[in-house]
Amino acid sequence: MRELGQYSLPDPYARGRFDTARDHSERYGDEYALLGVIECTVFEMAWNLVGLEQFLVDMALDKDYVGTLLDEVADYSIAVGRELIDL
Repeated sequence: MRELGQYSLPDPYARGRFDTARDHSERYGDEYALLGVIECTVFEMAWNLVGLEQFLVDMALDKDYVGTLLDEVADYSIAVGRELIDL
């Protein structure tokens, strides 16, 4: 199986990542429904990392690699979503 490479996804818990969202939650959360957005679907984030054509080829020919890639991307998205929920 191919390695994911030197690239690593950003730290979903990085200091400051949710400061604006936290500020909005504290300021408006009692009066308004707030919407947190995860920017891409798991599919979009994965193909943005490797390129669409390569991702589609990998889906057909290297399913173990794609499974690992999608797991990594999903874990990141879930962590971001949980942080937004906890605000």
